[in-house]
Amino acid sequence: MTGLRSLLIAVLLLASVSTQATPKTFLGNENYAPLLFSVNDEPAGLTVELAEAIFEAGRIDYSIELSDWAEAQNRAKAGEVTGLLQINKSPARLELFDFSEPVLESEFSLFLATDNFEIRDYGDLKQRRVGSEAKGYARAILERDPDINIVTIDTWLHGFEMLKAGELDALLTEKWVGEYLLSENRIRGIKVSPYPIELSTTHIAVKKGDTELLEAINRGIESIRSNGTYEAILDKWRGDSVVYITESALANQRFVRNLSIALGASCLLLLLFVVQIVRQKRSLQNYGAELEQLATDRTAHLSAALEELQLRREREAQMLSVISHELRTPLSSSHMIYDQITSTNLDEYLPVLRANSEGALAIMDDLRMVMRPDTPATKDEAVVDAPSLVIERALSSLSNLAQQYSVATHYSFDELVADEFLFNRSALRQIVTNLVKNSYLHAEAANVWVSATTKPCNSALTELTVCVEDDGKGVSEAFQQTMYEAFSRDETSGDGTGLGLYVVKELAQSLNGEISYFSSPKGGAGFKFIARLLPANEHVNFNERSYTDEQLTQTLAGKTVLVAEDQLTIQMLTKGILAKAGAEVTTASNGQLALAAFLDKQPDIVLTDAMMPEMDGYELSAQLRTAGYTGPIIAVTAATIGDEQDRLVAAGVDVVMSKPINLNKLKLALADWERHRKQSKERY
Repeated sequence: MTGLRSLLIAVLLLASVSTQATPKTFLGNENYAPLLFSVNDEPAGLTVELAEAIFEAGRIDYSIELSDWAEAQNRAKAGEVTGLLQINKSPARLELFDFSEPVLESEFSLFLATDNFEIRDYGDLKQRRVGSEAKGYARAILERDPDINIVTIDTWLHGFEMLKAGELDALLTEKWVGEYLLSENRIRGIKVSPYPIELSTTHIAVKKGDTELLEAINRGIESIRSNGTYEAILDKWRGDSVVYITESALANQRFVRNLSIALGASCLLLLLFVVQIVRQKRSLQNYGAELEQLATDRTAHLSAALEELQLRREREAQMLSVISHELRTPLSSSHMIYDQITSTNLDEYLPVLRANSEGALAIMDDLRMVMRPDTPATKDEAVVDAPSLVIERALSSLSNLAQQYSVATHYSFDELVADEFLFNRSALRQIVTNLVKNSYLHAEAANVWVSATTKPCNSALTELTVCVEDDGKGVSEAFQQTMYEAFSRDETSGDGTGLGLYVVKELAQSLNGEISYFSSPKGGAGFKFIARLLPANEHVNFNERSYTDEQLTQTLAGKTVLVAEDQLTIQMLTKGILAKAGAEVTTASNGQLALAAFLDKQPDIVLTDAMMPEMDGYELSAQLRTAGYTGPIIAVTAATIGDEQDRLVAAGVDVVMSKPINLNKLKLALADWERHRKQSKERY
């Protein structure tokens, strides 16, 4: 009897050991990169790494297999496997499985042809051909409406090919999966709708009633979330700050499409204008050479000829000023809309709107440097900021251009680049923007790398080195000789004015920095910019950190402001911005009306445009000073290429700002004016 009992115990122990040694099998969708996919027949992906960490933390003996998703679900229903990975809850599934705590957030979105402006959200899918796999949560979403014509696809990649060929009207899948496939396969002509069809969470599913296993999985989830493993894995799969690119750019909004048409027309006008400038500059150069030749023989005629030349130059500057105004004004109103509606449901496409306007405004800044090299944009004062943040903001503003040209952007910094220094922030932003934009437009590259490193120069200065490299076609030896000249372009099909590298060189020289070209080991072009930065505690001049938040807030709160602006959209937006800052605003559509409003009630602050009908900003400012006004007059103008700043200051303006109006810069200008007023109360 004792021997039989021992035998039974041994059998039970052997069975127990055998059961514990058998790993629990979890299945996932083999067609779900970057979450689930195979590398050399081994499971890989974000979800796989999360699941492995969860199972190890929960002390679960496991194996992970990937297969056709419909087959995987059928095997799980039949009890052939332990559970399923990356699965969303649904009423039908809740009857079959128990679900873990959430593992990942999931966003199901529509993918459409870029020229499809008819489909925006779920309600537009009736009678439409919408692609989906045979089984899965995306299909369950579509099956809620019997009027949707669901087309079964074998793989998501095949579905995108059908969509591009016009065989589908839309494709519904998880946004992360769709964008990854478009990026990896460099598929163009497809966008993602900015309106998610459904936000959900994914889980690990096990057979109904397996409470012990479910508790172990949930312990694992809690463990990796609390010890940092979860975030570390997510950060890894977010990938060296790689910007995944698609052709989306949210172009499905008619508003954005119409705006792009308007911007395109403006840019075309700008390019024609640039051609005219080149011709005129060449003509003036030739004319000037002829005058020098005549100077020795025709002294009597030289004075008159020089006066004619000066007149022509003044007319050219006037033309530039007018064209700058006509281009900057509509773009400025578009840019200012961004600050007014970010809290509404329009914020999905606001980055596109802002990037478009910033791109056109940047062209105007480049032209200003070419036409007025004596007063470059580099006169902006130094501010305290982190170079890493400036570079990241510059790259963010170019994200839509990266999407358009199907380029992935990678960036890396050493630790000190994230520290704060005193430097010309706008110059660094413009240098990085122009160098990266060059790679997007002209390199024919798939990848662009931006790196920034620092090293001490001496006890006071830190040397910042920024490198921009790509894997494109490089720069020809012939073009290397002229690439820093204005309007110089290599053989390229990309857009551009030919000003980018010229501006980079001018900015670098004005900052006592260096810019150089090298052949990148990554296969394409490389540019290296070196600058010296002051420590953050070396405050100078018009420094943002010289004022407290309270001081900046007091510059507008409770103040009366008179705004003279003839463009009604900008007038309306300016009033809204100032009112939100606590100011009481009076508007006028020209200088005469502004002067009448001033005589009726003297304001604390005057904001004026330069070019207005009836009476312009120059005359208005002069008349205000004649009338005894000693408060701040700030000119906010779209005309920035000519000598407007000098003329406005001569008329009595305190500060000249380029449109669009920026509230923080306005507050800083007013705070600076107040500081100088206290130092010299008898300025006027």
